[in-house]
Amino acid sequence: MPPTTDKQQVARALAALQPRGGTALFDALFAAVTMPTASARPLVVVFSDGKDSASWLDERRVRNALARSNALVHIVGVVPSPSSVGVVRGKRAEAPVRMLRELAESTGGRFWPADSPAKLGPAFAGIAEAMRRRYLLRFDPEGGKPGWHRLEVRLKNAPGAVQARPGYWSR
Repeated sequence: MPPTTDKQQVARALAALQPRGGTALFDALFAAVTMPTASARPLVVVFSDGKDSASWLDERRVRNALARSNALVHIVGVVPSPSSVGVVRGKRAEAPVRMLRELAESTGGRFWPADSPAKLGPAFAGIAEAMRRRYLLRFDPEGGKPGWHRLEVRLKNAPGAVQARPGYWSR
């Protein structure tokens, strides 16, 4: 649905969703960050188990699109808790979590694990709170060379945590 501040409209749209078929996670993420319809910085919230069964694009291409985009991506991962995964299955179960976390963090967003339906509400509330408390920093580098530029944002002489993009692309 198009961007809106009408919470009831969003609630109706979410209630009407019917899960079925394959998941094109990479294609959906690519579309979300490359085709924004608003001039503001897009906020993309993904709800996924990290399994992609239908995308044409691969993870590498999506990572590149995320790094070049202006979007902020938060991902709620429906993943098993570490205690419920056996030692043998552990590494296999950790791969989607690592991938989802890296995709979100590449945009300055976060990965929010939810191993049960009871944890979905707190995850989405956490995203809303993070958006409410965020600060937007902007800078315009002069004479920068085209390409990837690493970026580090730190607090000086103050307690707290910083969640930021690891860098930016310039043309």
